[in-house]
Amino acid sequence: MKFNISLVFLMFWMLHVVGQNPVSWQFSFEEKGDQVVITALADIRSGWAIYGQEIGDDGPIPTRFFIEGLPIVFSEKSKGKKELDPIFEIEIKKFKKQAVFTHTISKGSTKKLEGFVTFMSCDDEKCLPPVDVPFKYSW
Repeated sequence: MKFNISLVFLMFWMLHVVGQNPVSWQFSFEEKGDQVVITALADIRSGWAIYGQEIGDDGPIPTRFFIEGLPIVFSEKSKGKKELDPIFEIEIKKFKKQAVFTHTISKGSTKKLEGFVTFMSCDDEKCLPPVDVPFKYSW
C-alpha cells in the first residue's frame, strides 16, 4: 500500500512539473534562393534559463538542434551570459528571457526538412527534465 501511495504521488508531481514548462519555442523559415534560413526563438519565463550549445560533461543538458536526425550547431544570435550556476556549481552560458538561434541549409531535392530542439530549463533551485520540440518546413 505504501508503494502505491508513493507511485501516485510521484505521478502527480511529474504532471505538475511537466505542466509548468517555462520555455516556449517558435520557428520561422525564410527561403533565400536555394537555401532556407531557420530561426528558432525561445521565450523564457522570468526566473528561468536555458543553456548554450557548448557545455562540458559536468553541467546541464545543453540546447541542441537536430535536422533529419543529425546534430547541427546553430548560430547563437542572442548574447547569453556566462555565470556561476547555483545548481551545477560551474560557470556556464545561460540565456534568460529570450534566445534566438539561426541556421542556413541548402534546400536539396527532398523539398522538406524536419528536426527538433532539445533543451533543459532551470531556475535557481531546480531543473526540469529535457524536452524535445519538433519543427518542420516544406517548400
